Amino acid sequence: MEMANRESLRLLRTALDDPEGVGLPAPFYNFETPDFPLNAMPPWLKAFVEKLAASSQTPVDLAALLSLAVCSASVARNVRIEARSGWEEPLNIFAVVALPPQTEKAMSHQK
Repeated sequence: MEMANRESLRLLRTALDDPEGVGLPAPFYNFETPDFPLNAMPPWLKAFVEKLAASSQTPVDLAALLSLAVCSASVARNVRIEARSGWEEPLNIFAVVALPPQTEKAMSHQK
C-alpha cells in the first residue's frame, strides 16, 4: 500500500509540474528587452516623457507608451493613414501596460 501511495504521489507531482509533457513555459522576466526608442519621438514629447519618468520614478517605457496612447486618442477620429492605395486605417493605438506590483504605475497615469 505504501509503495502505491509513493507512486501516486510521484505521478501527481509530475502531472502538476508538466501536465501535458510539453515542458514548462519560460518566464517573461528572463528575456532581455530593447530600450524604448525615445529618439523616434518629437523632441517636445521626448522631453516630456523623460521628465515624467524621472518625476514619477517609473520606467521611461511606461511614460512613453501612455503618452503615445494619449496623443493617438486625441486625433483618432480626425486623422486616418492611407497604408496603400484604397486602404485606410484610423490613427490610434491600443496600449497595454503590464508591470509588477509596487512600481508606481498609478503615478504615471495621474500626471
